[in-house]
Amino acid sequence: MMKSSYCILLCAIIFCGSCFADSFTVNTAVYDVYGAASVAVDINNVPVMVCENDYIDLLLINQTSFGYEANSIPQTLDAEMPQLAVTSNNELALCFRGSGGVLWYGSKGSWFDWTFSQVESSTVTACDLALTSSDIPHIAYGRAQSIYRVFYDVRSGQWIKEHLTGFGTLTSYKVDIAVSGDDKVMVLCAEGPNLFTAVCQDGLWRYLPAIDVSALIRSLDCSFTADNLPAVAYINGNQLVYAVYVNDIIGWVETVITDTVGSHPSYSVSLAHSSTGTPGIAYIDDYKLMYATNVTALWTTTEIDERGVYPDLIFDHEDRPLIAYRSEDTCLNSMPVIKLAGIGLEGFNITDINNDKSVNFEDFAVMAEYWMDILPQPDISVGDFNLDSNVDPVDLKWLTCNWLWQG
Repeated sequence: MMKSSYCILLCAIIFCGSCFADSFTVNTAVYDVYGAASVAVDINNVPVMVCENDYIDLLLINQTSFGYEANSIPQTLDAEMPQLAVTSNNELALCFRGSGGVLWYGSKGSWFDWTFSQVESSTVTACDLALTSSDIPHIAYGRAQSIYRVFYDVRSGQWIKEHLTGFGTLTSYKVDIAVSGDDKVMVLCAEGPNLFTAVCQDGLWRYLPAIDVSALIRSLDCSFTADNLPAVAYINGNQLVYAVYVNDIIGWVETVITDTVGSHPSYSVSLAHSSTGTPGIAYIDDYKLMYATNVTALWTTTEIDERGVYPDLIFDHEDRPLIAYRSEDTCLNSMPVIKLAGIGLEGFNITDINNDKSVNFEDFAVMAEYWMDILPQPDISVGDFNLDSNVDPVDLKWLTCNWLWQG
């Protein structure tokens, strides 16, 4: 039954604008969650994410026909630094730093069968995950100021660890790994005023010439081009730089995309290439989420979100960019949220109760029916957006912050 007091509360509804930036659609997937997120796409080209959950556990975020659904991943107490991938059999692959700083790998073939194995028992400082064409997981990580690569050997059923001695002392908490189309493995890290890259093919490691930089690098990432050439992106002072190692004669070819990058935290760059070779870089500039790409031999940049940190970029199976990142909802007292931005991404909004791709009076009417009710259990479908089993002014605030949203 409609509560008469709700008519007064209707005056609180405000216009907040849409969630679009240029051709990117931006969805809020999870509210009130601190930490970083990692994104992948399954064999049906549906995004799936994993994010940190306030050092409690990790959350698996699935996209459904009604939006996003988040569920705790078992055995991930105090987990952080999650890195997600999807195998050719549509299984999830995950590495993360767990309780005590030890390195774990997990896989999941169906909803209830996560399996985990401890990869490194000592404290690790960073980790990254990549899969080969035959779904062999490779993990790069830092430990005791050294760099390691570990991979799973199917024949022995064991993890094989290698110390990459050519890297020297690790000065960055960022270590990256990538696998090429022909299964070369690349590991990247920062060491003092240099970026170091190593490439492994057929079991043999080769250390490429260092890239000299002028500042301590906190944000870097690596990927292979469509021609299987090593490529890196990094922020050097105020410069966003993209570099490709062409061959031993030419060496690294570097391009300064912009030299006006403002304030940014660590982990502010994510690099990926489409299947056709188009590079994409998600990066943070004055805490704004930006996207740079080079389609017609000219780099262009686009602002996606006025707030953003910890971007993770991939291309889906249709070569469209997807970026998972942490942002802040300024309308909700700077509440931390996990968002997903993408070109061609279907718009979802948690306050779109009837799922008609619009937040309007129809959604308001549903809330009115349950206003100030105490529910038997949390229920988003009646307006309990913060899942506290109440439909109250807090939920109304969420609705007002998304008023007139169009998906």
